[in-house]
Parts: sequence; structure tokens; C-alpha cells
Amino acid sequence: MNKRIIAIVLVIITLTVVLTSCGSSSSPERTAEKYFSAVKAGDLDKAMECFTPAIQEEYKAALSLSNTLFGSFGLGIDSGSILGGLVGAANTDAYKNYDFKVSGSTKTDDTHASVSVDVYIDGNKNSTTTIYCVKIDNEWYIEK
Repeated sequence: MNKRIIAIVLVIITLTVVLTSCGSSSSPERTAEKYFSAVKAGDLDKAMECFTPAIQEEYKAALSLSNTLFGSFGLGIDSGSILGGLVGAANTDAYKNYDFKVSGSTKTDDTHASVSVDVYIDGNKNSTTTIYCVKIDNEWYIEK
């Protein structure tokens, strides 16, 4: 019984170390991948996590204000869907035929980078977009 408990504890410790080290290794490329994965999945909350804390606060303030306004008028409108449409991640099906692949990145200094992302629709390359990232407290975020 004691060997089994020790084995379980070792597995938990190993998983904790592995998962913690993966989560803390931030890069502009991983930030772009996380963002576009969230967009494709229609996961607005995950997409917003990729933006700078200042942009996240602006989003939360706008969401709170719109909830207050729509709630006061009893309109029954989901303000998250409205605001989500602004960042392109509100509709789960909107991007189901899309694929996003990081095609390159350039660091302009230790805290700024641009990431090129190829956009594929139905397997065909449609365009390339660029996102601009900034490093804040050792984490990379989208700033514009």
C-alpha cells in the first residue's frame, strides 16, 4: 500500500513539474497559436487571455457596461456575443473551415515581436496576417 501511495505522489509531482514548465514557456509564436486556436474554437475567453492585461481590462469594462445597459432595458441580448464578434471569436462555426499556421516571427527587441500567420480556408492558403506581441512580466501578449 505504501509503495502505491509513493508512486501516486511521484506521478503527481512529475505532472506538476511538466505542466508548470510548459505553461511558463511563453513565446510570441505560442501566443499566436493559442489565440488562433481559440478563435477557431469560438472560445472568446481563451482568445481574450492572449491580449495584454490592459486590453483584457478594457474588454471586461465594455462587457460589464453592455450587460448593465442591455439588462436595464430588458433587451435579452447576449452582450458577450456582440463583443465577441468584435474580436472574431464569438461563433464556433465561423472558422471551422479555417486553419492558422505561424509562418514566421521577428523580434524587434527583447519585449516586442511580430508574428506572421498564414490563413488557410478549406486547405487553400488565403492570406497572411501579422499580429504584434509585447512581453510583460515574462509573458507574451497580443498588443494589436
